[in-house]
Amino acid sequence: MNIALIGMMGTMKTSVGKALAKKTGMRFFDTDAEFVRREGRSISDAFAEDGEEYFREKEREIVGYAATLDNTVVSCGGGAPLARENAETLKRSCTVVLLTATAEKILERTSGSSRPLLQGGGIERIRTLLRERRDKYEAAADFTVDTTDILPETAADIIIRILHSRS
Repeated sequence: MNIALIGMMGTMKTSVGKALAKKTGMRFFDTDAEFVRREGRSISDAFAEDGEEYFREKEREIVGYAATLDNTVVSCGGGAPLARENAETLKRSCTVVLLTATAEKILERTSGSSRPLLQGGGIERIRTLLRERRDKYEAAADFTVDTTDILPETAADIIIRILHSRS
């Protein structure tokens, strides 16, 4: 069974995913990095040139591919589990872990980045996205880990402990 990490940008999905893969001996797969690899351009450029709908369609294809992998920690883009088809695909093939953090910590972690959905919005934009996404994130997840005040390695240890307690 794979492990999928979902949640808002800035919740350390990639960092936690890499730490988790290292600690468990699993492979690591990042859906956003795969998009960049396949497209040969950044997500910001794809949004600007072809729009969010184009990006979401490609993201759906990548999530479908990730579901075919074995023994893999999958770090999903922040919007991936919002699409019902993606959420269902992840649930079928993975234990889904929602990573959370406060809006303030997300702003701190993403400041200086070129995240298309945060452009010009600051803390209020993050709070709005958190409110809009909360129910879908929680519905898609098997359990939640708050990463606000912990290191990626600590989050990975918590995930491993929860997974062991459930088996």
